Parts: sequence; C-alpha cells; structure tokens
Amino acid sequence: MNMKRILIVDDDSSVGTMLKFVIAREQLGEVVATVTDEEQAVDEILFYQPDIVLIDLLFPHTDGIRIMKRAMSRGAVGHFIMISQAHDKNMEEMAYKEGIDFFVHKPINVLEIRKVLQNVIQIMEMERMLSAVRQAVTPAAAGPAADDSEQRLREIFADIGILGMTGSREIAAAARYLRSRRRHTRQEYQLSDVYQHIGYELYGSECDAARQKGIEQKIRRAIQKAQSHLAARGSEDFYDEIFTEYASRLFDFGQVQQEMRMLQGKGSQSGKINTKKFFEGILLKLAKAAGAAIVFEGF
Repeated sequence: MNMKRILIVDDDSSVGTMLKFVIAREQLGEVVATVTDEEQAVDEILFYQPDIVLIDLLFPHTDGIRIMKRAMSRGAVGHFIMISQAHDKNMEEMAYKEGIDFFVHKPINVLEIRKVLQNVIQIMEMERMLSAVRQAVTPAAAGPAADDSEQRLREIFADIGILGMTGSREIAAAARYLRSRRRHTRQEYQLSDVYQHIGYELYGSECDAARQKGIEQKIRRAIQKAQSHLAARGSEDFYDEIFTEYASRLFDFGQVQQEMRMLQGKGSQSGKINTKKFFEGILLKLAKAAGAAIVFEGF
C-alpha cells in the first residue's frame, strides 16, 4: 500500500504541528504541506493534489466547505476530512452533502485521527482495487458512468443521513455487488450471500461467520438510522423533498409512520426495516440516475 499524501489546512499552526506529529508517529501517510493562510489554501491543494485534505471548518473570512468546493471545482480529487470544534448536527449534515468524507473534532484526539484516517485510506484502497477490477473485466464500463454511480451513491447516503457513518461502507459494497449481479442473473438472492460477498471484498480470507454477522448488524443499524433520519424530516415537514423522495422507496411507509409516531411521543416502538427493500430502492435510484431501464422484482 502506497503512503497517502496528506495536506493540512488550519489557521492555527499548533493544530497543524500536532496533526503532522500524529500522522508521522502512527505512519498514516506523508504530510506534503501545512497551510495556515486561507487565501493560499485552494492553490496549495491544486499544486500538491494530495490524496487526503485535513481542513479546518472555520477561518476568519471563509470556511472549509467553501475552500473545498472551490478546490474541487478546479480539479481537486482528494478526500476531505473536516476539523471542527463545534458539534453541530445540521452543519455536519450539510458538510457531508457537499462532499466531506469524515469529521474529526477539536481538541485533537489521537485515537479519533488514527481511526478516521485509517477508514479513509481503506476506502481509497477499496476504490482503487474495484477500479482495477472494472477496467480488467469490463473496460467499456469503467468510464464516467462508473464514477457517476459512486458519486450518486454518496449523494443518496448524504440525503438519508448515513454518509460516513458505520455501515455505509458495507451498504455501498452491497450495492456494487447487487448491481454487478443483476447484469448476469435475475434470480432471487439471499441476504446471507450478500453479507458473505461483502465480507470477502472488505476483509478477504479473514472474514469468518462472526465477521459476516457483524456486517449484517452494521448494515441494519445504518438502515435503521436512515429510517429515523427520514422520519424526523417527515415529522417536521410532511412534504419535505427528501422525505417524499425516499420514505416509501427505501422503506415500508407504514413503518416510517410508526417511527414518526415514536419520535413524536405518540408510540413506543420503532418502525421495522426491510433490508431487501432498502437495497432494491438504492439500486433503482442508481439505475434511474444512470438512465438505465432496469425492471426490479417485487418483494
């Protein structure tokens, strides 16, 4: 595995020094530059083209999200990790939707930095391997459409409130596997087969039955989180665009309503989830985004 190139943007030089020390000690990558001047941040990102950018949320005259968007609009392709002193769920949700991969919080916590960077590096390695496989197996399909589907998946996860959360990586792997499977067969699938495939993709030969069970639990928790997120939006505004787009596509609407009643204090039980329905809804969204005319089987 190649050392990932990391660039740090924070107007507090002590934060940059701390992060550089942690990254070097934990062998998490190579820090190619630390930037304290917000005016130079975009140019430095474009010059170094790092694999990962650790960027502060707040600057005197701008914010990290604006810097990231300007850099990406001019060709930056790295993964962005936001550094924030505040714990604001609405702000974090907006940042995820704009393209932030993960958050780390001040004061700097070594364990959090290590875990987040390891997660991003693992995602990058997985993306690299999948890209290589696609090019080797289906060269014609490894163009913009493949990249668009990955970006669209990230947008869906941001909409339903699970981007960057535990379980989202496993759901993304399931979506890739099921999309590939649909090209070859329309036969019904078992969820156990999906979990097994995800396990081998993410963990290789180390994936035993216990780890597969862990994958299932992560996925179910993430789906439950997505349902709760949509129910909360629907409780605030029944005609919310994201709520109406996803609530009945990914879930049984009656179960979403039950979740809404619980959140409103009018019920005592959470709404139940249907993992297959969730997967099929994700696949349908991806197919529509790609303009594909795919007919999905019912449940």
